Amino acid sequence: MKIKRITVFLLYAGISLPGIISISAQESVQVSRNSSLLAEPQEVRANEIQPPELVMDILGIRPGMIIGEVGAGQGRLTVHLATRVGDKGKVYANDIDPAAIDYLKTRCQRHGLNNVETILSLSDDARFPQNTLDMVVMASTTMLTILYLFSRVFCQV
Repeated sequence: MKIKRITVFLLYAGISLPGIISISAQESVQVSRNSSLLAEPQEVRANEIQPPELVMDILGIRPGMIIGEVGAGQGRLTVHLATRVGDKGKVYANDIDPAAIDYLKTRCQRHGLNNVETILSLSDDARFPQNTLDMVVMASTTMLTILYLFSRVFCQV
């Protein structure tokens, strides 16, 4: 798999944006109205701790990009990525859990996000399309998964 740029964003346990970037109360990040509409009730707190808009700004995600998301789960970050990259971009969201993939498909349909392709991946194969991704991101995945994926998938790039 050839990737123009590999970006791994660790949002695990104690590693989170507030711990990396000091933001005072007066400088708090304003989450866009669109982001609030995309969040599900169980995601509100996680989005306050790790604001999707800020995450995407830091990563340099722009309209038209093609993003691979490892371990997308139910799509907390996926829906925001899809909105940011827009109709000319695409998000390949993978997970090894078939129930999470089914949920994410339904969620994207509900929000009219036609630029998300879900992928039921294997533990040792992300199943991303070859030679197409601008960036690969991982958020809220366990450290073990990250280390395993690096050793099995990304080190072969």
